[in-house]
This record gives sequence, C-alpha cells and structure tokens, in this order.
Amino acid sequence: MYQNAQFSPAMCDALWTHLTTATSERRFRQMLVQIDSYGGAINRNGIGATAVAQRASLLKTQFQSYWADCADDAAHLGWMRTSYAAVHQGKPSRPAFDGCYINYPDIDMRYDDAGQEDEDWLNLYYGWNTELIEKLIALKAKVDPTNVFRHALSIPLTHPGQ
Repeated sequence: MYQNAQFSPAMCDALWTHLTTATSERRFRQMLVQIDSYGGAINRNGIGATAVAQRASLLKTQFQSYWADCADDAAHLGWMRTSYAAVHQGKPSRPAFDGCYINYPDIDMRYDDAGQEDEDWLNLYYGWNTELIEKLIALKAKVDPTNVFRHALSIPLTHPGQ
C-alpha cells in the first residue's frame, strides 16, 4: 500500500496493538509490517514515466506473515485482514493512499466485504489512470482473447462493472 501521508496516531495505535498481540503467541512470531520510505529520487520522474504509477508516495507498507503449517492458514490470514482493516479502515483511497503495488497481489483488493467485485480494483494497482487501464484491457483482448493466461488479479478482457 502506497501512502501519501504520514501514519495518523490512530493508525500507529492499531499497528502497535496488532503487532504486539500477534507476537505474544509463538506461531505468530513471523508476522510483520514492513514500511519502506519513498519520495525524493523515487518520485522525481512522475506518474507515467515508469511502470510504477504511484509516484507521490511517502511510504509503502507491506503486511507480511510467514508460516509452514497449513493448519494455521486461517489464523494468519485472519490476523492480516484484521490488522489491515484496523490500520487502514478499509481499502486505500485518495488522497491519503496511492494504491497498491501489482507485484504484491492481494485478492482482498478485488472484492468488497460482501464478496462482490469492486469496480475500482484495477485503479488500486494502476494508479487511477483510466487511459492506461483501457490500453491494458485492449492489449489483453488482442493478444489473449480467450483469456488463457489469467489469475485472480490479471488484466481482464473487459473493464470491471461492464
């Protein structure tokens, strides 16, 4: 998640609560939130100059959890979802957030809380750039019209919501 603003006190409190609660139990000791600083040279070229659309960001946060036992899948995913929701109060939205990095695919960004597809999910990954999104959809339709090469967050053949 790219942030255009500093963490608020409420966000810091939520991070502290969820990280210290998780590490109190041994199986959760490899849960973390990585925070990378941005700005300066990273943002110098501006939007559209590189493959990464998010060029106004101060920070990038990454919620991470590592485990080996599949019996712990639900617990770890639950911690990540609960923590994320407590810190961010929903999906990223402008102006405080600048979307998500596509190489960290997160299926929760595609759907709303009711499991319905969010029509704006592509914006989270491609920087609210309508022209770019339409070009990517047209290219996908041209080179892969039967959608052979697909996964949950791949470029669709038509714009979501159509």
